[in-house]
Order: sequence, then structure tokens, then C-alpha cells
Amino acid sequence: MSVRKMLLMLTVNYILIFAWIFFFRFEETSALIIFPITMGVAFFDTVMAEGRLSAYLWCGNLLIATVTGIILQAYLIIRETGDRDGAYLRAAVEIPVAVLIIGVIAVISGHEAAKLKRRRQGRGVEAQPSYDRGFSGGMRSTGGFRSSMTFPADADDEDLYDPDVDEEEILADLEEEPKFRVIKKS
Repeated sequence: MSVRKMLLMLTVNYILIFAWIFFFRFEETSALIIFPITMGVAFFDTVMAEGRLSAYLWCGNLLIATVTGIILQAYLIIRETGDRDGAYLRAAVEIPVAVLIIGVIAVISGHEAAKLKRRRQGRGVEAQPSYDRGFSGGMRSTGGFRSSMTFPADADDEDLYDPDVDEEEILADLEEEPKFRVIKKS
């Protein structure tokens, strides 16, 4: 995973701490606002993850950020209103809900990230170029590079000669290519 991608994912995950702090004045409805945002961030983690283990780790990272945000929100509520019991009760409800939601998302996300990884690997194999048999000059996309590439030493004389290609046309095309001169500035 590249450093840029990792920093982007860390930023997106930990921005939720600031969301929990920002929405602490909404009291109980803050959880109704932030949990859907958390689900969106978990979807982003799924898309950016590079496999099942990576998705689990990023969802764990998201869980740490969410629990930290809930604790900081409880601290701000205690400091603002002085209602310790209400803040503790809210945190005691929100933390298990966060664990439950992010746990379910982690399982689904790990499964989807594994499917995306297989799809990406499948597309990567198909996109590898391999040389066509003989010297027809064409490239084709097949399963693998080494599996279908033939070297002239391996080919028969029949494979190297193509009666449909006129050698004079090829030589004429080679002679008509533009020629470049080097001009030096003084």
C-alpha cells in the first residue's frame, strides 16, 4: 500500500473524531448523524483495502477512532453540562452499538475486499501483453506473458514465413519513415 493511500485512509478514518466532537451539542441525535457517516467511511475503507486482512485492519482502525470520538464527546458533555450520569449512559450505549455496527461492516467489508482483490488480479493478468507467434508484429492479450510467447529459436520455419505479407511493401514502409536531424544551437 502506498504512503499516500495510507495517509488518506488514516485521515478519513480519524476525521470522525472531530465529527463526534463537533456534534456533541446535538446530544442523542449526534449518533443518528454520525453512524451513517461511519458506514460511508467503512465503505471507503472497503474500496481502498487490498484484501480481507487489510479491510479488517482498517475497520479496526475505524472502530478505534469512533470509540475515541464517543469518549471525547462524553467528556465534553460532562464539562459543558455537568451531567455525568447522562454522559456515561450515552457512552455506554453508543460504544457497544459502534462495536456492533463496525463489526458487521468489517465482516461484510472483508468479504467484499477479497472479491475486489480477486477481480483486480484477474483484470491484471488479462491486461498483460504477450507476443503473437511469428513476426506478424501484433500484440494480443492472453492469460500470461511467458505462456504464449515464442522465441524465433523455438519456432519452425513454417511459423516464421507468412505468405500473405509482401516483403517489398514492408521494405518500402521502412524506407518511408521520417528521418530526423540533430540541430545544435550555437
